[in-house]
Amino acid sequence: MAKKHGTGIAAVWYPTGLSGGGDPSQAIVKMQLDGSVDVIIGSVDLGQGIRTVVRQIAAEELGVPIEKVSVTLVDTDSSPWDTGTFASRLTHQTGNAVLLAAREARQVLFEIAGKQLGVKPEKLVAQDGMVVVRDFPEQAIPIADIADRAIWGEQMIIAGRGSYGWPAAVIDPETGEGEPLHNMAYGATVAEVEVDTETGQVKVLKLVSAYDCGKAINPLLVEGQIDGGAAGGLGSALYEELHPYYPTPPDSFLI
Repeated sequence: MAKKHGTGIAAVWYPTGLSGGGDPSQAIVKMQLDGSVDVIIGSVDLGQGIRTVVRQIAAEELGVPIEKVSVTLVDTDSSPWDTGTFASRLTHQTGNAVLLAAREARQVLFEIAGKQLGVKPEKLVAQDGMVVVRDFPEQAIPIADIADRAIWGEQMIIAGRGSYGWPAAVIDPETGEGEPLHNMAYGATVAEVEVDTETGQVKVLKLVSAYDCGKAINPLLVEGQIDGGAAGGLGSALYEELHPYYPTPPDSFLI
């Protein structure tokens, strides 16, 4: 058999969300009396891991273990608004909405804790399940105790709301200048292949991908998406067949 080796390179830049902007996500974060946290979003998890990501964000902002954070995905009648699960937008848009909601809830948490500790809320930090006076770690209260007091003692709700979306792009019609994109990812994949010139069989010997995706909230999930994208690319290139029907579809496509 006559075999040849070759190298193929693919490069990509890709925006997050609608390139024209204006696709917001909203979130609600609330704390229960035992210090556990509910995150309510309208974003749909298709397996990409948005529930894990928003749990991480809420847990870090509120200073509780991630095991104490749950995510509720509810229907459009009762959920906060979400534009949709598309365009790689959820970690950025929904993640920032949860971040803002958690910060608002944390402010309420600090207001209640500040009364108990006798300090201003801005002097407090939340970490490891405790609200602590900055620079005086011996002055601390368990978050669960504060959450319990909020309900039974203060009649307050420890909750926050967040909404995040990039404003619709403003483009100068004369110069074409503006900000059509607000968050870009760049990537490249290199494939080393072996080709049988008699049979046409292609064997992929090595596949390497590199992405500049900004801050990886969950590196394992990012790696999984990169691997999944590479596997999908291999499938479409070597094992799948797409019948072109544009601009004139075959009769079977016509109704």
